[in-house]
Amino acid sequence: MLVSEILNGIKLEEGYVTNSLVLKSYDTLGGTYKYLVKLSSIHELSAYRKEIFIAANGIEGDGFVDRTVITYIEVKEAR
Repeated sequence: MLVSEILNGIKLEEGYVTNSLVLKSYDTLGGTYKYLVKLSSIHELSAYRKEIFIAANGIEGDGFVDRTVITYIEVKEAR
């Protein structure tokens, strides 16, 4: 599976805020993306932020989205 396939799946999630997917950081070992998911109620519209870390193989200079995924995990706030 490629990183781009993971990102396409995120964009199809219910509540995903269009154009909110941002590459936070990456290096040769992997990268972290952040994005917004809508929360709606009768009186307001708001969103919360989600982050996902993707470990991927590749070499420096490769486009990150074209790398093969080793594993990925949603990042939760530290407690």
